[in-house]
Amino acid sequence: MKPFPRRARWLLAALALAGCAAPADELVRLDPPEGTEWAECPPAASRPIAVAFRANATDESHGNGPGLYRLSEREFLWVWARYVETLREDRVTRVNPVQVARDVEGTVHVCTRVDVATPLEVDNERGTYNVAVLLTAGEPLPEGPLRVVVNWVAGCRCDPLPRGNTSASFD
Repeated sequence: MKPFPRRARWLLAALALAGCAAPADELVRLDPPEGTEWAECPPAASRPIAVAFRANATDESHGNGPGLYRLSEREFLWVWARYVETLREDRVTRVNPVQVARDVEGTVHVCTRVDVATPLEVDNERGTYNVAVLLTAGEPLPEGPLRVVVNWVAGCRCDPLPRGNTSASFD
């Protein structure tokens, strides 16, 4: 029975040398993101429109801070965050399908939901990066006023989970 503890000590030593066993005091505790509410999107009194969209997580913010931006006639960028020398380790984990609808007043609504992992216990290494989603229509959008909504939920070890929305109108 004595060889097992010796092997276990060697294994733990090897893992520590490889950097796999970080001491607990190197972890930093962060606050969860602040949330609001989800926006109703598309509105209940609207008709769906068939427009194909691609929605992909990206680390490019095009120099923009948090918010929604129209990059071209068919492209929209949602920026969760631009981090510079931060301890945060946020990342997009899922982008749900994009829905398009026209409401009774003629506004075209582009809607999606994004899940963002927001760990609250992170290592003590700072980094600089962006967390964003690029929404690209496969065809021209219908004419008229446009409203884009990204409802988001932040996954963390917190209760309740923070959630909110970023909305923007474009003419």
